Amino acid sequence: MSRRSIVFCAFAVLAAALFVRLGFWQLARLRAKVQRNAVIAAQQGSQPVQFASLPADTTAARYRRAVLTGVFDYERELVVSGRTRQGSPGVDLVTPMRVSGTDTVVLVNRGWVYSPNAAAVDRARWRERDSATVTGYVELYAPDAPPTTPAAVPRIVRRLSRGEAASRIHAPLAPYYLVAT
Repeated sequence: MSRRSIVFCAFAVLAAALFVRLGFWQLARLRAKVQRNAVIAAQQGSQPVQFASLPADTTAARYRRAVLTGVFDYERELVVSGRTRQGSPGVDLVTPMRVSGTDTVVLVNRGWVYSPNAAAVDRARWRERDSATVTGYVELYAPDAPPTTPAAVPRIVRRLSRGEAASRIHAPLAPYYLVAT
């Protein structure tokens, strides 16, 4: 056998071993995703609990269905820009909700709204009544990082991180927020 054939065979064996290992890695990822999806389905399939009774551990509360009653603070509403739905540009409206008996504010993602430039929206058009009971699921904030938009644009953010939201709302925030359903 020539030296070139031996090198080619050694390379082929190493490549085959690598591909077999990558196949097992993909199967392990699949098992982890199936387990994660089962946890999410169980959390979202459970009966809603009062938001105040959720555990302080954010990972245990994530995706849990919850009910929150309070008063919306539309003056401090945030617009999460750059969201799309079925190819259309838009924004998410995130409104602080004040709960009686506490100074902590809970952010409520009230949903997606069409916006031609994926940033500007007539927030007054989407106001609901001030007092409300919202049912939804708990979501975690994005990791804190430098602000995504200039402070001169006080109501628009690119992602919902706790530090940036608190700096724009100027109130203590709950450790997670509620996505209205």
